[in-house]
Amino acid sequence: MEWLTGIRTAISFIEDNLKEDISVQDVAAKVYISPIFLQRGFSLMTGYNVGEYIRNRRLYQAAIDLRSTEDPVIDIAYSYCYETPESFTKAFSRFHGVTPSQVHAPELCSQSTPRSSKSGFRAIPTTRSQAMQMSSGTLTAIRQQLTIEVRSGSRS
Repeated sequence: MEWLTGIRTAISFIEDNLKEDISVQDVAAKVYISPIFLQRGFSLMTGYNVGEYIRNRRLYQAAIDLRSTEDPVIDIAYSYCYETPESFTKAFSRFHGVTPSQVHAPELCSQSTPRSSKSGFRAIPTTRSQAMQMSSGTLTAIRQQLTIEVRSGSRS
């Protein structure tokens, strides 16, 4: 049961600090577990290593911010700890399948219902409650994702 509590604490710490520059060592120090054992336990409980989990959550939250705010893409990139807008765009495009500019421009995209993951292998929690459910082993392969449809004939 200590592992479950440790993983839940780690997820809470990550969720509270998504916009901070945190590392596996920071998370491990918070839960008083060595980084190696944290990585192993976290991976077994969630299906992701700590770095993947942080990156995926940041990219998901960045998409929400792009859709719900008028903030420039560059500000959102920096707020989620990306060193350059180019690295953010590359990671964002790989994760979501569209560029941040396409998500930010309402005339190019429309939000639709959630869909399953591209890979279909692992669930990506999109909220704190889903992350907690995942850490307790009750979340199966359900993924709620911001789905973006690019309208044909439009270019950014």
